[in-house]
This record gives sequence, structure tokens and C-alpha cells, in this order.
Amino acid sequence: NVYPAIAPARDGGVWLGGHQGVIERLAPDGRIERLDESIDDRLRGKKINSIVEDQAKHLWAGAGKGLVRIGMDTVDEWLPDDAHDPVPDGSIEHLRVAADGSVWLLANGGGVQRRDADSGRVLLDLRAGDDSGLGLADAEQFDFAPDGTPWIADATGMRRFDARARRFRAEPSLAGERVYACAFDGNDQLWLP
Repeated sequence: NVYPAIAPARDGGVWLGGHQGVIERLAPDGRIERLDESIDDRLRGKKINSIVEDQAKHLWAGAGKGLVRIGMDTVDEWLPDDAHDPVPDGSIEHLRVAADGSVWLLANGGGVQRRDADSGRVLLDLRAGDDSGLGLADAEQFDFAPDGTPWIADATGMRRFDARARRFRAEPSLAGERVYACAFDGNDQLWLP
């Protein structure tokens, strides 16, 4: 199986998300643990693009053009055409858990959302092409600075979230070229390759 998605597991090891809807946990001792068969059936055929485990141990997955949250006894799914809390159009390539426990997602070409981890409800919805500051939302990387500020590396440089204005702003000193990756070090400095 091909695994385009990987994320740390709260109980150790890592979660792996595969092209055919397969989600497995690679345990620290090397064992591979599968999800319940009924969950496997529900995800079958969906490409898992991104995966993250929240603080309550819900597993979130960007599955094709949808978002799936897997709990102990539940599986919730949100799609772009849902009447309540739809996800943005586009493939959900980036999922992150903020320090406050909320789940952030970025759908390439669609936009960014912040969701409540317990209910799955949308807390912030910024769409590509509107006044969100996202431009086309063509992201290479989405991550948090040590202070908790969301940053996006994209085709035009770097963008950071302005919480007061509730939008992303281009970082002028890093504008004009595609940024493929970035990392913050222990001294709160941003590094680009």
C-alpha cells in the first residue's frame, strides 16, 4: 500500500493513511494495527491525503474531498455539499491540531477551516479567492509557529494568520517565490530550504 499521510499516534508509533482508504497504526514495537473492519469498509476506495490524532484521540483524515473523524464508536464525515459545516472544495492535504485542541485543515484550492474537535463544527471558514488572504490556497505546507500562529507555505511565498483580522497575510519579506517547506526551530526562527 502507498501511504501519503503520516502522523504521530498519541499512544506511540505513527498513523499511516493509504490511497485505498486504509488507515493503520505502526506501533513502536513494529506491529501493524488496523482499524475496525466496519471503519475500513466505510473508508474503502477513498484516498487518505492527511491524518492527525486530536487530544481526545479522535482520528481525523482528509479522505478525497471529504473530512472524516473516527472516534471510539463513531465515524463522522463532512463533504463540500453538506448543508451543515461543509468542508471547502479541494483535496484536504493538511490537518493540524492547535494548542487549544481545535483542528485546522487546508483544502488545496478550497480554503482553510478551524473546527471544534468535540463537535466537528466549523469555528472559522476562510475560502480561497475571497478576502481571506489565501489567494488560490495552493499550499505546500501548513503548520503552527511556536506561538501558535498558523503559517502557510505556498506558490507566492509565506502567509501567516492574523487572528485579529481573521485572515491570512502575506509575509512581505518572503514573497515572490514558491516555498515548498518550512520549519520553526527551538528559538522561534523560521527556516526555509
